[in-house]
This record gives sequence, structure tokens and C-alpha cells, in this order.
Amino acid sequence: MLEEFRKNFRVDVIYFKDAEDDDYSPTNANVRVIRVVPNSLSYRRKNALRRIYYHPLFTVRFDDNLLKWIQTQINLNNYDIIVFDHSQTFLYARKLLFRGEKILLSHDIEAQRVMRSSNYILYKLCLYTEKYVLNTPKAHLFALCQKDVDLISRLYGLHAEVVNIYIDKRIETITSTKISDVFVLFGNWIRRDNYEGALWLLNGLGHHLSAPIDIYIIGKKFPIEQVIVHNNIKINNLGYVDNPYPIISECKAILCPLFSGAGIKVKVIEALASGTPVLGTEIAFEGFSKKYSKFMIQCNGLKEFANKIETISFSIDERLEFKKMFLEDYTSDSIPEWISRYNAQLTEKEIS
Repeated sequence: MLEEFRKNFRVDVIYFKDAEDDDYSPTNANVRVIRVVPNSLSYRRKNALRRIYYHPLFTVRFDDNLLKWIQTQINLNNYDIIVFDHSQTFLYARKLLFRGEKILLSHDIEAQRVMRSSNYILYKLCLYTEKYVLNTPKAHLFALCQKDVDLISRLYGLHAEVVNIYIDKRIETITSTKISDVFVLFGNWIRRDNYEGALWLLNGLGHHLSAPIDIYIIGKKFPIEQVIVHNNIKINNLGYVDNPYPIISECKAILCPLFSGAGIKVKVIEALASGTPVLGTEIAFEGFSKKYSKFMIQCNGLKEFANKIETISFSIDERLEFKKMFLEDYTSDSIPEWISRYNAQLTEKEIS
């Protein structure tokens, strides 16, 4: 998104950084980082405890001093637009005074996530907080799939529009010539939604397989110590991989056992864009069109995962044909495109 913005705008970036994360280094003079906020556990706890009347999902990154600093930057700089990327930044959107355009990009409907993983009281608190932050005056609200747009309308009575996430350009350039006899688990393993399902699969799948399989795990901090070793599963824990897409595009399938969470799953988008089938639970495929169902293979239990793993068979040509179709079809408007149209409409009104 920043690469698209920098074509027509000068962009100032503020981002949160965990200790183990790499620094973001802009590759274009139109983009500059004006502040990096250390996202430590103590920082998140302190912020959450200061506003216990909101759900902590929306307060762990909200800091009064940072709010004041951002407000100062707004007052000093002639910004046209501020983009708040992810629900955990939306409380800033609600509190900041700004005459330009505020854009809120919702990655998940947090109330749906909490409903699946927490108790009724926390769910109601999340509903209250999410409605409060989404209802930011004079803000434009976007979500990553029609399912979430419909949820925002049903739960909060608010209008939102669908936009696409950005597919990594490296995916588009890969042309696979082979299929490796490997399955891949791919994700952000800090998130409970991801690692719980993966552990469930790894610790139970082996008993249902008739022959050994290889599983590669991609991503930082996978809790490998919690895996119960089975002779039918050979695990290669790769950790962080700078460019995982050659592995993903050549593996037999991505495994996506999810039982909680919300929103459209980026790992599924990236797999389908690579021409790679996905074996997953119903939640893994939420928000996707049924037109992709040939490569989205639903598995409802360990036995079904084992059966699909042992029988899945797509040729290179089928995978490349699907990849081409998905990339051509996945052309929802982006936020920079929306802004360009919005500015054009404002110009037309001024002329008229």
C-alpha cells in the first residue's frame, strides 16, 4: 500500500515494532518514517490497564503521549489523509482532531474473534468498544471482504466498503515447474488462533496417516516444544523465511486448521495467488468466493485432513491456470485507487 501511495503522495509513517522485528526501511524518497513505537509486553499492559472500560484489543497500542505527539504532527503538517491500518489503531482515529480524510482499514471484526474465544462479558465489552471506534465521525471505513462489510452493517449499522489486501509482487513472478512432496504450515505463530489449530493437527494427524509425510513450518516463534513426535510426520521448522513464496508455490498444499479468529485469512489469499491448494477448516475459508472452492478443500476433522493429504492431486498446469485466474479475478479496489477517485470527485464538484 505504501508503494502505491508514494506514487502520488508524500507519506509519513508511524509504526509499532516488536523487539524481534526488523526495521522498516523506505525504498523511496516520498516515504519517510517519523516514529517507531516499541511494542513491548509492558507497554501493552500499561496501556490496557489505563482504559479498562474499553476492550484491551483496542487499547494495548493506545498511549496518551503518543496521541499528543501525533496531534502535534497533524497541527504542524498539512496532511490530506490519515490511514489507520488495523483496529488496534482506531482509538487514535476517534481521538485525533483532523480536518482531512480519515481512513480506517479493518483487518478483522474483533467482536467475531472475541465471541469465538472468550466469555460473554468480554464479548459485550468488545461490541461496545468496536462500535465506538468504528463510528469515528467523518471517517471512511474499509474491510477486506464482503463478509466483514456485512458484519459491520449488521452489528453496528455502519457503512463500509471492500478493498483488497496487497499481494506480494514476488508471488506474481514465480512460475512453478514442479510440485514437492511437502505440506506447509504458514503463519504468525504468536497468534493463538494460528498455533492452537496447528498443534491440534500435528499432535493428532499421524495416527490417521497410512504413510509418513513431510511438513514444513514457516514463521517465527512456533511452539515446537509442544509437538508430540509421531513417526508418520517429519517436521522441518524453518522459522522466519524472507521469501517463503517459492516453497509455498511448490508444496503440495498449505494446511490451515483454524477454529477461532475472524476476517479473511491472508495466508489463504497468498496460497491461492501462488496456485497452491489449501486444506482447511470452515473458518479458514470465511469471506472467500465459492468460485475458488476447487482449491479450497474443507476438512472437518483429523481423519478428513489425513484423507485429503493422501489423495490431493493437482497438475502443474491446473495450478498455473488457477493462479492466473485468481490473480486476474482478485482486483477489488485498493485504498490508493479509492482516494484517487475520491479526489477526482471533489475536483469535479469544485469545478461545477
